[in-house]
Amino acid sequence: MYSVVDCTESHNSEVYEIVAYPADLGAPSTLTDEEAYAISDECSYEAFDSWLGSQDVFLPMKIWSWFIALPTDEQWDDGNRSVLCRTLRPTPSYDALSYRGALPDLFAGTPVIKWLSCTTKNPRSGADNPTVACTSKSKWLLLGGSRVKGKVTSKYPKDLQKNADKACAKNVKKYGKKGTKGIAALLSKQNSLQIGAVYAECFIPVASWNGKVK
Repeated sequence: MYSVVDCTESHNSEVYEIVAYPADLGAPSTLTDEEAYAISDECSYEAFDSWLGSQDVFLPMKIWSWFIALPTDEQWDDGNRSVLCRTLRPTPSYDALSYRGALPDLFAGTPVIKWLSCTTKNPRSGADNPTVACTSKSKWLLLGGSRVKGKVTSKYPKDLQKNADKACAKNVKKYGKKGTKGIAALLSKQNSLQIGAVYAECFIPVASWNGKVK
């Protein structure tokens, strides 16, 4: 359930697109987790970019756009077939942040760095490295993730660190000033095993960022 309020009031989500409920699926309460998740694929990046007023920000932002709101079973029985594509701004503990004002206006009125993902701690390879929205105290900027060649072994992450450094080198060169040295932080062993593939998060010092976002 959700409540519709004016953007000047406190809220923790905004709708950027409305898409159709799949005609071949039953009532919302009958959906499997996989079916419900697949519906979010109907929400488009183009609609999000158009709504936000910013095109092609490739760096990970602290504006999440893959959440949806389905009609209730009662609404579905009454013929409601609308799926709301929603945004969410995460708190440091990854809860939904409550705020006031329309997100496109807030985004347009502040530097883009404030909406990117940063950390004040040095990223560690083979560990989880939580990020928050960038502030003046941020030291490292997350550039995104890169697939790493190799398999998880008992020597992980040391055995794949060189491969991770190589995988992140392209992003570091693209978004860092000349001579920037980044950090390729392999995901934790548990996460890598769950995903079934090896990835590294690529970081550079905030001070070395060249200002590009795509």
